[in-house]
Amino acid sequence: ATEAAAVSSPPAPRLRRRRLARLAWCVALAVGVALAYAAYWWTEQMSTERLRAAGAQRLEVYAASLENLLDKYDFLPQMLELDKDVLALLEHPGDYARQQEVNAYLERLSRQAGSRIIYIVDLQGRTVAASNWRHKDSFVGDDIGFRPYVQDALRGHPNGFYGVGTTSGEPGYFYARGVHRDGRMVGVAVAKVNIEEQERGWVQGA
Repeated sequence: ATEAAAVSSPPAPRLRRRRLARLAWCVALAVGVALAYAAYWWTEQMSTERLRAAGAQRLEVYAASLENLLDKYDFLPQMLELDKDVLALLEHPGDYARQQEVNAYLERLSRQAGSRIIYIVDLQGRTVAASNWRHKDSFVGDDIGFRPYVQDALRGHPNGFYGVGTTSGEPGYFYARGVHRDGRMVGVAVAKVNIEEQERGWVQGA
């Protein structure tokens, strides 16, 4: 019986070869898994980097297009500084007849410039004239001194602000700059720009 068991047992070299083969197979499997994971990680990193680069490039395009749009309205304060009625109204905001003249002027100017609305704000932050003076939600008489773009402009820092109008409830980009007379600020000119069409173009191009 002992001799039969010895005959049926595999020789030691064959057993070692089996173990080595099994070990080699496990190592190969582990290497394969590691390579597959490395390939997946590298592909994911490359995809993330491409997405990041594409996003940054798209953001630059959006910023440039918005800047080009707003450059159209940079001339408005300079135009208003040249209008004697605007300056006189800021000096004497209680002049009703002059206020009506400035309202009509801003209405024409806003239509020509393609802005949503143009309005004049005094140093106290109150709107003294606006292109939407005929509308029931006219800005005339509104106190908007708390708005960030008005505060910045009053401090001598022209600025833009994207937000929702407190009176109209409509979103837009508010662009504000100081109006000066003889080197001193007498008020602020604000143009509200509707950028919905611009945003639609961004979405379609995404």
